[in-house]
Amino acid sequence: MSVRVKLLVIVTFVALVPLSLFAYTTLGLHQEALRRNISEVHVRSAKYGAAMVEANLERAVLSLRPTIESSIEWAALSKQEQEGALWLLHGQLPIIDYVALLDASGRLQAEADDNAGSDEASRRSLLQLLTARLDLRRVMERAVARGSAVRVGKDPKSSAMLLPVGFRVATAGGQGVLLLAINLGSACEELMRDRLEGATVMLIEGSQRTLCEYPGTKQDRPLDRGLAEQLSGGQRASLRYARTDGTSMLGAAAATPWGFRVVVAQPMSEAFAASVRMRKESLLWLAIGAIAALGAGLFLARGIMRPLVRLSRGAELVAQGDFGVRLRVDGSDELSAVTQSFNRMCGEIEARDREIRGWNEELRARVEQKTGELKDAQDALLESRKLAAMSALAAGVAHEINNPLTGVIGLTQILLSRVRKRAGGGEGDSDLLQSVEREALRVRDIVGKMLLLSEAREAGGFSDLRAIEWVRDALGERKSALAAAGITVVEQFANDLPIMVGDHAQLVHVMCELVDNAAKALRGRPRKVLRVELDTLDGELLRLRVSDEGRGIAPEHLEQVFEPFFTTKEDWQGQGLGLAVAYRIIEAHHGSIKIESKLGEGTTVTVLLPAKRRGAHLA
Repeated sequence: MSVRVKLLVIVTFVALVPLSLFAYTTLGLHQEALRRNISEVHVRSAKYGAAMVEANLERAVLSLRPTIESSIEWAALSKQEQEGALWLLHGQLPIIDYVALLDASGRLQAEADDNAGSDEASRRSLLQLLTARLDLRRVMERAVARGSAVRVGKDPKSSAMLLPVGFRVATAGGQGVLLLAINLGSACEELMRDRLEGATVMLIEGSQRTLCEYPGTKQDRPLDRGLAEQLSGGQRASLRYARTDGTSMLGAAAATPWGFRVVVAQPMSEAFAASVRMRKESLLWLAIGAIAALGAGLFLARGIMRPLVRLSRGAELVAQGDFGVRLRVDGSDELSAVTQSFNRMCGEIEARDREIRGWNEELRARVEQKTGELKDAQDALLESRKLAAMSALAAGVAHEINNPLTGVIGLTQILLSRVRKRAGGGEGDSDLLQSVEREALRVRDIVGKMLLLSEAREAGGFSDLRAIEWVRDALGERKSALAAAGITVVEQFANDLPIMVGDHAQLVHVMCELVDNAAKALRGRPRKVLRVELDTLDGELLRLRVSDEGRGIAPEHLEQVFEPFFTTKEDWQGQGLGLAVAYRIIEAHHGSIKIESKLGEGTTVTVLLPAKRRGAHLA
């Protein structure tokens, strides 16, 4: 975030936060007061509707109870008199649509002449609907009971909602039931007439069924799921729910003694219309305040940003490596002081940069050196593990071959002696036996080298040595062979070489192996020079280097030269174990051996061995 933006944010924050808090607090208080007022209005409206239902329906019906139970002796009346009495009851209230006298099992005993329905079939169908919704056994237990409302008629405009009400009476045949069918239409019309403006009024039976709802002519339908959940949660006055069309509703419910509920509900968007207008006006004034604050912030930022822009551009140049940049200083305020500090910083960075570059070059060289040493150590460790596994295998194979091979050689020599003693010669058999003996002896040499490979790590013969002695002893052993091959040996031995600890015979064997490999690499080369160098590294390590200008080793073979039985020589005759044995011997002396070669240019073998006072393990 730039300084300009920060200044604008700060100014806007200072200007708008108090205004926003004031508007938020005022709006919250207004909305809470409005919610309480609306809830109170809804509760009063619902209670008023419930009182109207009770007065126009329940009280009116219950006012007939003394006449039905005490004033008329139903047991003493004939059927015609019973019909007349029912006719009188039918005319008592305009909301009564049907009157009938039933026995305890629900069979019709008598009915009023002017009951709803033009024919007997219609009256019987109505009677079945009413008795199906009225529990007669409950009437017998409680003396008065109502059933659940039933809608009569298929046409929504002409259909009516009837509520069956039963009174227990004494008849000639025992206990009976006086059935009244109460038309709920007038009660619903009263609710509609006195309803709260803009609100919906519902007369509900239980918590799942709407008997009537206004505005509209909806009758006998299931409740909205949200309203049903609110009503099933207990007797609560205020309600909040969502209709099936997603409209949020705010309302109240009130119950009547007969279990009806009057619900008054209003969409929250209409209920809080005044609060929404107030919120919009508050947002308008907040927007005006924000615009004013932004204008003031821009004016303030303009005077501050110019020197900061110069500092930013200078910092970019410094980031790109231009430490010679200097900025113009105008005035004597705080930003000018910052500019002066920036110029001093650039001068110091320029001086330190020259020093750091030298340090970086030195550090890079050291990292590359240590990385190479680490890779060499990892390669040596891997090679050591491979040779250890091969040595264990070679030892087992050598021991298994050695015993039968001794027998083969001995039997071959016996047969050869017999053939020579036999008169007449047998020169062909003698040549064959000599060939068998020669090949068996060669196999025995290979087996011996395999055993030497497995025993090369044993340190039983270590003693104090001078490196120049075992190097010259090895060269002395190979002197005649090198002279016969026409190879010139160039020796370069440093003075004051430190004492080392090792096995003289094993180290001579290593040197002889290196000389033999160099001599074979120089076959057929025009320049036959073998260079042997012996010096020290920091007085702690002895370094032996054997170099030739032979045919060299291909790069893909360098990683395999220390593996047993691997050779690059075309005339392979039991070779391939020499360098593996040499590697094991050098490793046993806590040293390292490394080969560098270029194809067609020659090979250099470097052996590093620790001096006596150090004893470091390099492998």
